[in-house]
Amino acid sequence: LGAAGHPTGANRLIALIRTMFNLANDWGIFEGNNPASRIKFFKEIARNRFVMPDELPRFWAALNNEPNPYIRVAFLICLLTGARRSEVLTMRWADLDLRQSIWTIPDTKANRPHVIPLARRAAEEIISLPRTADNPYVFCGRWSKGHLVNVSKPWNRIRKEAKLEDVRLHDL
Repeated sequence: LGAAGHPTGANRLIALIRTMFNLANDWGIFEGNNPASRIKFFKEIARNRFVMPDELPRFWAALNNEPNPYIRVAFLICLLTGARRSEVLTMRWADLDLRQSIWTIPDTKANRPHVIPLARRAAEEIISLPRTADNPYVFCGRWSKGHLVNVSKPWNRIRKEAKLEDVRLHDL
């Protein structure tokens, strides 16, 4: 199987190889049949995992112990809105109407804007974050530049502390 032994990773790899050979053929770099065209995809089994109500107290406690306020609030927003990690991490101050507790994601994966009402706690936590001059992003990255990018280490630390080893950030 593919990446980390998962059918999904193997299927993405097969699709990538197919695309590479198709492009090489289109560009005249490769002639002949695509060697990946007849490879069958693995059956993918959708995950149905999320943080259960009895797990929430452990999750909240671990999240509250996170020293980085940007990380802590970003994960909270993931949980309370169901938005994609990339959408949350690239949230801009200009996309927020905190008086009405509304977040507008201007361009989603579906190529359309999405308006998300924010729970009062979510809006309060966002308001509490320090703002950095000349940085349009809510969740500032390293040295206050850009936005948060790689959050795997803090996520692993939080889920380990909460004893939620099988929960992915996407599962929030």
